[in-house]
Amino acid sequence: MKLLILPLFLVMFAHAVSSQGETREFQSPLSGKIILSGSFGEPRSRHFHAGIDFKPQMGWGIDSVRSIAQGHVSRISVFPGGYGNAIYVDHPQGYTSVYAHLDRFAPEIQRFVESEMYKRKVYSIQLFPDSNQLPVIQGEFLGIMGNTGQSSGPHLHFEIREKGNQTPLNPFHFGIMPSDDHAPVVRGITVYELSPDEEVLSKQYFAVEKTEDGTYTPISGTIRVGALLVGMGVHTYDTMNGASNHNGIYGLEAFVDGVPSFSFRLDEIPFSESKYLHSHMDYEGKLEKKYISKCYKEKHNGLKIYQLDDAMGKIDLYEDIPRSVQIIISDFHGNKSRLNCTLKRTNTLNAHFQDDNRLRVIPDKNRYISVAGHQVLITAGTFTTPTRLSVLADSLWINLKQDIPVPVFNPIVIQTKIRQCDRRVVLASLNGSDEWLNHGGKCVNDTLYEGRVSSLDSFVFMIDTISPSIEILNLPGPNSDVLKVLIKDDLLPQKSADQTQFDVRIDGEWILCSYDLKTHTISAKIDLPKIAKSRQLSITAKDSRSNTSSTAVNFTY
Repeated sequence: MKLLILPLFLVMFAHAVSSQGETREFQSPLSGKIILSGSFGEPRSRHFHAGIDFKPQMGWGIDSVRSIAQGHVSRISVFPGGYGNAIYVDHPQGYTSVYAHLDRFAPEIQRFVESEMYKRKVYSIQLFPDSNQLPVIQGEFLGIMGNTGQSSGPHLHFEIREKGNQTPLNPFHFGIMPSDDHAPVVRGITVYELSPDEEVLSKQYFAVEKTEDGTYTPISGTIRVGALLVGMGVHTYDTMNGASNHNGIYGLEAFVDGVPSFSFRLDEIPFSESKYLHSHMDYEGKLEKKYISKCYKEKHNGLKIYQLDDAMGKIDLYEDIPRSVQIIISDFHGNKSRLNCTLKRTNTLNAHFQDDNRLRVIPDKNRYISVAGHQVLITAGTFTTPTRLSVLADSLWINLKQDIPVPVFNPIVIQTKIRQCDRRVVLASLNGSDEWLNHGGKCVNDTLYEGRVSSLDSFVFMIDTISPSIEILNLPGPNSDVLKVLIKDDLLPQKSADQTQFDVRIDGEWILCSYDLKTHTISAKIDLPKIAKSRQLSITAKDSRSNTSSTAVNFTY
């Protein structure tokens, strides 16, 4: 077998080599001991984690975030989702550092941002200051750690990117990392039975145990599979000193009969490749909170993190010839865990797809499906392996399913005939909490409606006639200067649908508010003189289909 694996372990990470002197000048964005809750490259909802997550050290709303080096603020963003309140600093060494989910910015930056938001009367903004507008020195205060945007708890999401192409780089290469003497933990292995063109015909999960010498092995002993070709996956995670979080691993090597077959290391992941997370990992396992890294590469997986043999890590099984497999899982600090197992082919091969009437979709071909008046377009690249779909539908709904859950990499287009275009039509689905999700959509012409979805599910076309609800949670008064309002739509917007818009005014004057997408609340600190004056608060909310609600209430402040 031919394997180009040697350069991966002989050549140091290019960015660290080219800037060893420079990177020593980078300091941690927080003072004190580094304790992380998230590592670079670990799995997120639909992408690899582009940075590292710092745990709070001093408590809510206290931890100061500081620039890792001299530079200038090149970008500031304020969004209800995503990175929330975020600052981007360009450094002369050729890198950009990113500080996300901040509670608030440093006073000078806060004044600059609020001035622009008031000027434009917007609640979200993205600004690109000139290079001489907001210069910073190393250690300069940028803001306070927070929980804004799509964050599940207070922390600092921190990144280092190449300045030119904005490719995220592993911050550990720049010396920003905690101490770590914990080896990765292995929970199990998955064996995938594969067709010659990589369709997953079946899969089995095997729990493992740790032996006296520290090696992991399957509890069941030799793994017997009725297949000619298989791939493997490892259920594994890493931990670091000072935290109990289950983090992603840094690297993996696989050997078959002592010969290298597959490896990867997470040093950098371009945003354009990050969507292939669900080809790199077991998608069904991820839905079940089992993070299983595959030990083979699918042909249409666009990631460039691998070193492979000719079979791309897949293993041929032969009659009466056992295959010995060793997998080495490592973290950045060189702590390693080893898993050994033996694969053996059974005398009887598994049978598949007898009387199967599902549609088989090939990764590199477009597929058009017509059913019950709906047209479905699945473009090349939507799946990374051949996928068999069950498609059921009537005039109002369509169901796209696969027996083994598979990820969708490109939006699937669903079109349906309607009597007359109605801007209130949306394509919707139910989530696991029985909440309706709005996938948006648009009229292509007077009688054709089109929506785009990014998952296999049941979808229904419905007319949205319900306006967002407005509930005032807290009014400013003698003992409080905080306004807090809950605004929620009955259809939760997804990426393909517009977010609910709102407008808040006191005595007719526009008021700057922050919006928390997680809790659907808007809040504002009222900066008006407390003169016990009767004032009027007016709020308007509009959903993606222009259904509008409004309320007005008097209060004394």
